[in-house]
Amino acid sequence: MADIPAMKKTALAEAMTVSLPIAMRDEKSGRLIPVGPWILGSENLICKFTEWRNYAMEMFFSHFTASLSSTERYLEDFSLAQNNRILFVIQSEGDMVGHIGLAHISNRHAEIDNVIRGERTNHQNLMFEALKALVSWAFSELRLNYLELRVTSDNWRAKDLYERVGFRVVQRSPLRKITDGETIHFVRCDKGHATESFTSDLMTLKFEAFPKKM
Repeated sequence: MADIPAMKKTALAEAMTVSLPIAMRDEKSGRLIPVGPWILGSENLICKFTEWRNYAMEMFFSHFTASLSSTERYLEDFSLAQNNRILFVIQSEGDMVGHIGLAHISNRHAEIDNVIRGERTNHQNLMFEALKALVSWAFSELRLNYLELRVTSDNWRAKDLYERVGFRVVQRSPLRKITDGETIHFVRCDKGHATESFTSDLMTLKFEAFPKKM
């Protein structure tokens, strides 16, 4: 089984040695590079993460204006500090173009987390192949039984991506909008307290249902 803390290398060059290949049409088109302490010395990449998050904010269940400092705090306090979480930078043709990760990793399952394509590339199916590479690694190296994720019901593009990899909706939960200062949270609730027309859709993928060839 892969050692999550050991994947979080201090230097980028070290992280590249344990990165996961993204293959398209049997050719290597990119890599998933595990985020480690090396990222804290890359202001340019932290700036990209911040821009990507703000651009894709409506895809998430919490809406706020990300800043360089808030992004750095997130990386330090969550991605790096928590051993049950790992974030990967998506590299394509030498450029950092997005990120994807796993959260709440246990002996049996994990949650797909922080899926963002931040830059356009020459590969239309890059995010599909990146997600497929992560799922394959989670099942083969972490030996998980199943994966899950939550997505809003109106995020059709993301749901289509997840369904192509094999995820299926197993539960829909009503949402209530809560405003906390400048931050908006959409939290799961019972139907009687819902304020939104869209729902939080729980999608899962079991190991035995993951297509080995796509």
